[in-house]
Amino acid sequence: MLTITNSVSLADWEIDISQIRAQGAGGQNVNKVASAVHL
Repeated sequence: MLTITNSVSLADWEIDISQIRAQGAGGQNVNKVASAVHL
């Protein structure tokens, strides 16, 4: 359970975390590494 405030919370099954490739400047490293997280 992720509690955001006293009245707002999310159950574990409602949360999906995945690694993605970030966009923007960074050269070749951006193309090779999953450097961002999508929640």
